Amino acid sequence: MTGLELFNFFFKFQKLLFIFGLIKNPVLYMKESPSQVYYLPPDICALQVLKKN
Repeated sequence: MTGLELFNFFFKFQKLLFIFGLIKNPVLYMKESPSQVYYLPPDICALQVLKKN
């Protein structure tokens, strides 16, 4: 798997956990590496905007 595929896999897994309410903030880990923000799919960006508002 490439790095991006791995990232997408973990994102999908976190998204499932988020949907089931097991974790509160699926983008929490992104705060540790701000450079990764530029590779986010649009739905993560939307989640971040929703969290801020």
